[in-house]
Amino acid sequence: MAEESRCGGNTVAICVRTLSGESTIVQVSSDGTIRDLKVALKSSFAPASSSPNFNLFFQGSKLSLNSRVATTAINGGEFLVLVPFVKKERPQTPKPDLSEPPLSSSFSSSAYSTMIREASASRAENHSAGLKRKRDQEKPCCPVEFLKGVLESDGCKDEFEGQKNTEKLAEVLKSRNCLSSPGFAKCLMSRETSGYSCSCPDWLKLSMETFTFLNLFSSLIESVGEKLYFTRLEESLARLANSGVRVGIEDVKNLSILCPKVVKVVTDEFEAANYENAIVIADFLETDGGTKYEKPGLKKTPLSKVFSSIKKRETSFKAALWESIKSLLLKKRCKRGETVSLEDMLIFARESTRVGVNEDGQTGKDKFPPSGSRSSRKLCHGTNSLLPLEMVEHLRNGFGSKGQIVHVEDINARKAVYVEVPDELSEITKSALKRIGINTLYSHQAESISAALSGKNVVVATMTSSGKSLCYNVPVFEKLTIDTDACALYLFPTKALAQDQFRALSDLIKGYEASINMGVYDGDTPYKDRTWLRNNGRLLITNPDMLHMSILPLHGQFRRILSNLRYVVIDEAHTYKGAFGCHTALILRRLRRLCSHVYGVNPSFIFCTATSANPREHCMELANLSELELIEKDGSPSSKKLFVLWNPTVPPTIKSEESSKDMKSKGDAADDSSSPLSEVSHLFAEMVQHGLRCIAFCRSRKLCELVLCFTRDILAKTAPHLVEAISSYRGGYIAEDRRKIESELFGGKLCGIAATNALELGIDVGHIDVTLHLGFPGSIASLWQQAGRSGRRERPSLALYVAFDGPLDQYFMKFPNKLFRSPIECCHLDSQNEQVLAQHLACAAVEHPLSLQYDGKHFGSSLNNSLELLKNRGILSFDPSRDSSARIWNYIGREKKPSQRVSIRAIETERYKVVEKRSDDVLEEIEESKAFFQVYEGAIYMNQGRTYLVEVLDTKEKIALCKLVNVDYYTRPRDCTHIHVPGGETAYAFKAPKNQLDKTTAQAQPCSVKTDWLGFYRIRKKTSTAYDSVDLSLPSYSYQSQAVWIQVPESVKKAVGNDNFRSGLHAACHALLHVVPLFVRCNYSDLAPECANASDTSYFPSRILLYDRHPGGTGISAQIRPFFTELLKASVDLLKACCCSAESGCPGCVQNFACHNDLLHKDAAITIIEFFRLAMVGWAIALHGGGGDIPIDLPDERRIPRETALRHCLDLGVSALKSGKHPLDVTELVVRELENHPDFNAGKGSVLTAQGTVEMEASIMDGKTKTCGAVSGLTTVVNPVSLARLVMDKTPHIYLAFDAAEAFARAHQGVETAESSYFVTPENIARLKQAREFNRVQLDYTAPTPEIRGDSQVGTVGCVAVDGAGNLAAATSTGGYVNKMAGRIGDSPLIGAGTYANHLCAVSATGKGEYIIRATMAREVAALMEYKGLSLTEAAAYAVDQSGPRGTCGLVAVSANGEVAMPFNTNGMFRACATEDGYTEVAIWPKN
Repeated sequence: MAEESRCGGNTVAICVRTLSGESTIVQVSSDGTIRDLKVALKSSFAPASSSPNFNLFFQGSKLSLNSRVATTAINGGEFLVLVPFVKKERPQTPKPDLSEPPLSSSFSSSAYSTMIREASASRAENHSAGLKRKRDQEKPCCPVEFLKGVLESDGCKDEFEGQKNTEKLAEVLKSRNCLSSPGFAKCLMSRETSGYSCSCPDWLKLSMETFTFLNLFSSLIESVGEKLYFTRLEESLARLANSGVRVGIEDVKNLSILCPKVVKVVTDEFEAANYENAIVIADFLETDGGTKYEKPGLKKTPLSKVFSSIKKRETSFKAALWESIKSLLLKKRCKRGETVSLEDMLIFARESTRVGVNEDGQTGKDKFPPSGSRSSRKLCHGTNSLLPLEMVEHLRNGFGSKGQIVHVEDINARKAVYVEVPDELSEITKSALKRIGINTLYSHQAESISAALSGKNVVVATMTSSGKSLCYNVPVFEKLTIDTDACALYLFPTKALAQDQFRALSDLIKGYEASINMGVYDGDTPYKDRTWLRNNGRLLITNPDMLHMSILPLHGQFRRILSNLRYVVIDEAHTYKGAFGCHTALILRRLRRLCSHVYGVNPSFIFCTATSANPREHCMELANLSELELIEKDGSPSSKKLFVLWNPTVPPTIKSEESSKDMKSKGDAADDSSSPLSEVSHLFAEMVQHGLRCIAFCRSRKLCELVLCFTRDILAKTAPHLVEAISSYRGGYIAEDRRKIESELFGGKLCGIAATNALELGIDVGHIDVTLHLGFPGSIASLWQQAGRSGRRERPSLALYVAFDGPLDQYFMKFPNKLFRSPIECCHLDSQNEQVLAQHLACAAVEHPLSLQYDGKHFGSSLNNSLELLKNRGILSFDPSRDSSARIWNYIGREKKPSQRVSIRAIETERYKVVEKRSDDVLEEIEESKAFFQVYEGAIYMNQGRTYLVEVLDTKEKIALCKLVNVDYYTRPRDCTHIHVPGGETAYAFKAPKNQLDKTTAQAQPCSVKTDWLGFYRIRKKTSTAYDSVDLSLPSYSYQSQAVWIQVPESVKKAVGNDNFRSGLHAACHALLHVVPLFVRCNYSDLAPECANASDTSYFPSRILLYDRHPGGTGISAQIRPFFTELLKASVDLLKACCCSAESGCPGCVQNFACHNDLLHKDAAITIIEFFRLAMVGWAIALHGGGGDIPIDLPDERRIPRETALRHCLDLGVSALKSGKHPLDVTELVVRELENHPDFNAGKGSVLTAQGTVEMEASIMDGKTKTCGAVSGLTTVVNPVSLARLVMDKTPHIYLAFDAAEAFARAHQGVETAESSYFVTPENIARLKQAREFNRVQLDYTAPTPEIRGDSQVGTVGCVAVDGAGNLAAATSTGGYVNKMAGRIGDSPLIGAGTYANHLCAVSATGKGEYIIRATMAREVAALMEYKGLSLTEAAAYAVDQSGPRGTCGLVAVSANGEVAMPFNTNGMFRACATEDGYTEVAIWPKN
């Protein structure tokens, strides 16, 4: 308890606490400052003295060093928080040099630089003269005064008609024909150091007059709410030519070339929105666009604004024109007295436009903003061919010379392992292989073909581009040519992959097309072709969607195919995960059910996967198979590959508050054209220019289109002939466009493509030299899958991973080994999801009536509950006269085809068509949930690198009409999303549960998501800054989803303070989202955080919440619930590791590209997560003394000593954990103590073998490192667990046994040994005698027989522990069975069976070793947590239940977040546990 008290006089006692829980009380003077308090802490408190720099916080606010202690109102029970930090060396930012840059020593004394220098210095001297000149000009010749007079006259105002007006106009123009400096009216072209003579050449005077006229004329038009059209301007100038106005239309055109930022001629009315501060001249007919979509007239502009704009535009024009003149003078190295001509200026302006003059007037730069401190880029114009490996050096010396290449991973080539074509193949198949150039096979191809032909279910799990297609094409072709009735079904996750495999298979079956009759049956297949395939097809190529929507509901039309189905091929099996995997698993169960019940066939399954870490288990779950042969030894070759990590991001140490705030206007990664997007576009252009075929993988559709657009812009400057040689490929394109792009890429017409993960799968696009990866794709598996697209056909290849400045990208840039040495993630799917199961049972009942008796094997243990649920909903019915097990369930629902209401990819059936207005072409179909984000009225929509403006969004017809435009901005919606979780809005104080023992309060529950659209921003492409905000009126969009969330305690809110609490919660949600991919394989689009909106002042729940972004949910939320504590730990580590100084953080910590990033507070987020994590997580320990047939009436003289020993050992372990000992040391300590107790079957109490000897065994394991040690067959070692620890620490091995283990013990001093008499006690001899008489091998605890009342209750011992940092360890020791055969080894020393620990949990088992070994029970608990997403309690109970019949086993386990589980299926188990929150248990029998 923190405290503060007055200690007499002026002394105050203040409690200070660290984030890790250490605390101290410091005595300081109440008159002292916080600086004095810090000095006192450094001298008396270890955490303070060990931290060179730290801050003190009170209620979330940092205390100032000079603030008085007395002014800090610390009440009883409150405390200060000590937070260390790393002091940053701030870079010294030099003041900008605004003077003219000297080109040479002679030029510094030239007239022009002298004039600039003296003009600046003489400003004060000429102030009065300048004012006089200014007053003179403000009279009749002032443009503003002239315009006022025109507006007050009765003439035709918009044409300056009337002799009086035209004469005054001519006078005004002549008075403004000098390029003078603002403020003191000195001619900038003058070489005189004093006086006011004008030295402007005549062309410049005319240009000044032209601008003044345009400024006045456009202001006049603007004041009456009209547009300035080119034709109208031309007519007015023609009339004024006779009145002394010498400005002509050609002069206007020249001005638009010289100063395009001030005078802009546009060809589209929407392009004008980009130049609101310029004089915009519309060069198109006023009637363009028709009347249907015509916009209303512009509003009249207030005169005050008109007059202000006149002055602003004049200043801007002079500055821009003078800057251009200076640039040309610098370029020409002009000598004193020289000038420039209009022709020179026009040529220079056109050249500058072609090379991309930037805002500073520098030439030779591209149009993209600088990346961090790199202020310029030099475009490569070379087109010489380079090899992929040569490209790396080319980049180092050119575009990447600023240090962007942070790591190059050299991946060596692998040689092929060839084997002969299997003899069992027919001559037809062998000839077909030879015809396509295959005379030998890779070893994995031959192995899988042989297995498939023998009727086995097979999964082939080899690298990308290893020729897996042959693994299923060959056996299918063989079967279909031998058996003319046989049929096969191919399932691919995408239409593109189906088309690609159709082409590949067509080559193999050439000459047999008439007999095999294969075809693609998907949504793009014409109706007549579908009919032909149903009647004649033998090889159907389709996808799970069509199987679900068409084939299964109408299976009678496919009777011939299904009744002769021999093979089902499922390619890219790793894609079937999450919600899509769950749906597909149930679709395959419906297929197998029909094949079995209706058509009497049992087809073989062939799976292929390239990137799954658990292929066998995943595919068995996917298709509900009991047997599956895994082929994973890859025999294919792979070429040399260089994998480059490219980091364009500014080092975080120089990020400032200002730079981080810029992020707020960017929206998402596609909006950030500064660094990664710009650089990947330049890299894409480099690859294409130098003859390297390339795929640029992007994380989103928008990024894909932007990369294409930007790369084409670059190629237009460097290699114009290649602009049309690149394209984009993503989901949403219509079928014809997809086929065209695929064909052109495969045929070589396209040499580069920007693609989403739609091209990640095994589509054959020909040889690819380079893959570019814009940001981390969401999983290591996906990254390798994408990189595998290059380097086929044994050619060297290159992969470049271009990082965003987000957390994961920067993590991998700093720690490459975490990327290249980490294992591939596993695939998860939940085939027993009750919500999805109910949907598919309704579909299955339409296909064929359901039966509990026959369909339980297909749909699992939840079938009965789901059937009752559907009955109550009025969807299913049964004949009540039948017994429950014999009931037949029939479909009676309203929907004729319920399958049409089930979306298997967690996306909506409702879609919006995006239509190009003039051509009426459908550009794309967008899901309803995305339509309001992408195609609202006024939105800039991109497709195939072209930019469209959405003009109409018809929500009734679900159509978005757009037109092709050329603009330099994009749009981003302003929206507000509310998440409603039933019961999730009520805050409550945190209470650790007092039963076993799920210590996290994180919950995964259904939720509703409602989004309201407020409007959108227009954002400059070049600067990524919002320059306009437009309001929208759109209907709200709502859907049901799933969320995982945790309630934040009220005490944390008080510690943070009300002012920053909402911002801290928002930042904490972002931080948690950033680290999710470290634990669960998912896409960035799968999850979203709960975000605070500055414009929404309604109640914001006190919680940290993530939700599934897709309607219906994807299941990701439920998967991450068991890892929530790990997410908290990882997120706070992430925030602390980022050294940005901004309160609102940066993109590397709490800012998120998909959010507006309003209301963020990094320090408050750290405080929330840190306090919350410490409240949730603590140490825990559990131990056991064995389980077995322990009678409930066990006498006290036998029960009490064991309970006392358990309590003593528990106290020993708790004390060790509290003192900071590592769990590995704690488990060894506790098990040693149990080994020394004669009432347990380990160490001194070890039972005897059939030969009357002891053979002890033990093991120990560290969860973090997975290092472990084990021993067996010990006869003299007093503490076997300590010898196992020595094996782990002192040898390169894991396991030593019998004589070798004994010799190892004798070789190490300190290992205590004893004679056999120490172990062979009278009690052990009696137990052995009892077992011999009844000819049995006894478990740890076997009840005494009535004839022999000896004490047989002795048992295996074990201990598991976790500390506050999440470190885990497990140890087990035993003497084995009574009367066991000599040499028998049980489960206790076997890692994964009796003992196991990893980063999730630690487990120690007891019971019948043979059952435990078969089930690998300890490892099973960890696997269920990791792959099924179960909690420790759920996983441990399931593992015990499945390991054997009742009376078999039990275990104790702890998890990384402090859960404890101690399940058993025996009569009893001696056990004990304790947790940091005070929970303690010592027990033998079940609680009930």
